[in-house]
Amino acid sequence: MGHWARIDENNIVQEVIVIKEAELDTGNWGDKSKWIKTSYNTNDGKHYVPKEHQDFSEESADQSKALRYRYAGKDMYYDATNDVFYQQQPFASWSLDKTKWIWMPPVNPPKLTKEQYDNGFFYTWDEDAYQADNTQGWVLNS
Repeated sequence: MGHWARIDENNIVQEVIVIKEAELDTGNWGDKSKWIKTSYNTNDGKHYVPKEHQDFSEESADQSKALRYRYAGKDMYYDATNDVFYQQQPFASWSLDKTKWIWMPPVNPPKLTKEQYDNGFFYTWDEDAYQADNTQGWVLNS
């Protein structure tokens, strides 16, 4: 048994299931080339010792088991050239960090004050605010 992600014609993950590869080989699940193996125990490019409630605390001695940088999830993108799964671009202004395979904002969020932090404030990205002046983009929320 293994975890397999089914991608569409745009390489977007449609579902992730647990299935035997031999079952995929039958063709009963469609074109096997649209099924990409993924590892529940892979995170940030490293394989971890399997645990019932994976906490990524103990790296596996066999790093050859690390698949596609991270475990696939519905609506993620599969980059066949780099053989990685990553989230789709959240905002037009964000760029892909190809060392961590995560989207980065063009401007880092401001630091919360201790009072803001203690009161549960947080920042969210506002693409329209960023596009208006190319310096802002982060909005303080409570």
